[in-house]
Amino acid sequence: MAPVRSYTNWNCRENDAKEQIEPYRKYFFICEGANTETWYFRKLIDIRKSLNIHPLIDIRLLEKTDEDKDISFPRKLITFAESQKDNQEIAFELFLLLHFENSYEQEILPNQDKIIANQKEGNQTFIYKLLLSKTGVNSKKNPQIGELAEKVDIAIMQEKKMNEDIHNCKGKITCNIGKIIESIRMDKEI
Repeated sequence: MAPVRSYTNWNCRENDAKEQIEPYRKYFFICEGANTETWYFRKLIDIRKSLNIHPLIDIRLLEKTDEDKDISFPRKLITFAESQKDNQEIAFELFLLLHFENSYEQEILPNQDKIIANQKEGNQTFIYKLLLSKTGVNSKKNPQIGELAEKVDIAIMQEKKMNEDIHNCKGKITCNIGKIIESIRMDKEI
C-alpha cells in the first residue's frame, strides 16, 4: 500500500497508443485527510482544463491516511503539514467563503475580529458556521462543497482584498490559497 493516497488526472490519456509525456512541473496539495479540502482539490484537478492550467503541469492531491501517521515521505514537508493541521488560525472555510461575490465586504469585514479569534461554539468554529449559513452545506460531510472550485476566479479576486502574506499574518485575516492557484494557472512551459 502506498504511504499516501494520491489523486491526479494529469496522466489520463485519450488512448493508450499515445506516447506518455512527462510533466515539466508538479504541484502537490497535501490534505490532512479532511473531506472538505479533499473534495475541493479533487474538483479543481478535474476542471484543470477549463481553468487553463498548462497541460504539462501535474497537480496532485496527497491525502494522509490513518495508517500513515509515521511516514517520512518527504519528511520535512509532512512534518510541517502535520504541525499545521491542528492550528485553529488556519481555516480552509475562509477560502471557500471567498467563492461568493462580495463575500469579503458582506461576510468577512464585518466579522473580522470573530474570524481571527475563530472561537468554537460546541464543536464548530465561527468560520465554519459562517460558511454553513452562506452555503447551507455541511462542508465536512457533503461532497457538494467541492463544486465551489467552479467559482475559483471569484475567490482569487476576493482574496486579493485581504492579506496574502503568510509571513506577516499575525492578527490579520490571511489567505493565500487563491494566490497559489493563480500562480499555477500562470505557470507556462519554459
